[in-house]
Formats: sequence, structure tokens, C-alpha cells
Amino acid sequence: MKMFRNIVIYFTVTLITGICGQCTFPSPFASSMWHDSTRGDLTFTDTTLTGWDVTLSPTQTIDTWTCLDYADSSKLVIKATSRFTLVGSSQVYVYACLVLTEVTAGVSYTYQQRNVQEGNAAQNRLRFNSAGTLASASDVCDDTATIPTLDFHVLVLSGSESSAAVILPTSFLFSADYILQASDGTLTCNDTVDVMDMCSDTSALTFDYTTGNCQEQVAYSAGGSLYCVATVSLTSYDCAVFYNRDPTISGTATRFTCICSDGNTASVAPNNCTIYQDATSVPTDADMTTPVGYLINFGAKTR
Repeated sequence: MKMFRNIVIYFTVTLITGICGQCTFPSPFASSMWHDSTRGDLTFTDTTLTGWDVTLSPTQTIDTWTCLDYADSSKLVIKATSRFTLVGSSQVYVYACLVLTEVTAGVSYTYQQRNVQEGNAAQNRLRFNSAGTLASASDVCDDTATIPTLDFHVLVLSGSESSAAVILPTSFLFSADYILQASDGTLTCNDTVDVMDMCSDTSALTFDYTTGNCQEQVAYSAGGSLYCVATVSLTSYDCAVFYNRDPTISGTATRFTCICSDGNTASVAPNNCTIYQDATSVPTDADMTTPVGYLINFGAKTR
């Protein structure tokens, strides 16, 4: 994964009144909009964040956050305006630690949530506290938590999507005919000659849906044009997260897509990579059972 510097953001759910010296978000986040591969579109003002919604239960969602502390160039503590009621318990304050890695300076980041998954809060990686007194990195972040490599999310600055594009891993750099394989084994695009192109532009992925080619939507993109915005290399395959260039997202399309490939086969998942996604198996949801994507089998390749 391309890395430049790390930023750690600490989230705490509580409420604070405006005071002299109110924390403000640093550049490039202040007064900006971002696309989040998990949460959707985010809006930052100088002091608030909306869109980073966390659903804790069928009836409880945290949707508004404020900047609580900006101690130096690498750490932020922010808070939300509500508390969470645990089953059979009183309300608690909720914290989440996000560790960000800059991918392209000022326009794109990946991040992981540095906490264990909470079984009684929809498996979100959070930290609960009844007193609401946690306020530092050592309080909030769990550096002992085991975070799978692919358990990450992507942020892209709105309006700078093309600037966020990065070079694809070598295992992706080819053009090829392809066949799609659903979780039940059903094949599509197997009776036409189609092109999945990652050669013409080595930081982009394109499909040709014109008449005569397979009309099946690939990579959750109606227009068939995507930018690569983050990459991860594992032992025997690579994964890339793509930003869908469709002007609007509708139907089965998603703004982000994750593809893991070994050069012969690829798995495709909407939005983020799934935690244990590989190149040869249909991706599954967090329950490790429910399929959430499909496979691509490549034909003859050109480089």
C-alpha cells in the first residue's frame, strides 16, 4: 500500500458546549467533502463532521461528530452528540480510534479502526465507557487489537477524484477477455469477446459495454470506468480499491469496489474489500457465509 504519513483520529461519543479555543479540523479536512468507501459522503465544517454514520443497533445510529481536541499534526479527538444504550444496561459513551495513512497527499487516505469488534454493537470496532472520561490516544486506541490487513476503508476528497488515482499492482497490468462467475456457479459474458482494460491507463480500469459486447455490469459500475485509489499486496495476490466514475450512483452500482487478483482469477466485492477476501473465492460478508460479490475468470491476456 502506498504510504506517506500517518494520522490518528480518535472518536468519542459525548456532547460538549462551545468554549473558547474550540477544536477545529486541520487541513485538508476542514470545510471539505469526502467520499468514504464504507460510510458514503462525509461533510466537514471547521468543527463538525456529518455522514460518518455508525449504526449500533436497529434503532440507534450515531450520525454527528464534533472536533474535541487537536493536539498536534497527527492526532484528533472528536465526539458525537449522542450516547448508546446497551441491552439491559444504562447509556454509555462510545469511542472509535481511526488510524489514517495518506495515500496521495491531501486527497486520499486509507484508515483502520484500532479497536476490537463489539458483539453487542453490530460488530463495530468501538470502545465503550460509562463515565465518558476517555480523552487520549492511550485511553481510546487498543494497540493490541488484531486488525486483518484487508479490514480498511478509503477516503477520497470530493472534486479531486482523478488526482487520487494510483498505479495498479503489476498483477493487474493487462487487458483480457473475461467471464463472470456468480456464487452459485452461473456464468455470464462467456459467449462474447469482451475487454477488461488495465493497460491503456495503468491507474484505471475500463470495460466496454457497447453493442456486441457483454452488457452485464462489472465492478458495480454502470459506466464501466473506474480509478484505482488504494492497493494492498498480500502473499500470493494483490487487492485494489476502485473509485467508480459514474456521475450518479443508482441500482446495483456502488461508489467503490474492491478487486483482488492473482493475474488469472479475481474476486469482486462492492464498497470495501471483505476482511478475508482472496483472488479465487467469492467474497463473503462478515458472517463468512453470505456471498457479497462474484469471480472474474480471465481469458487470453495482453500486456
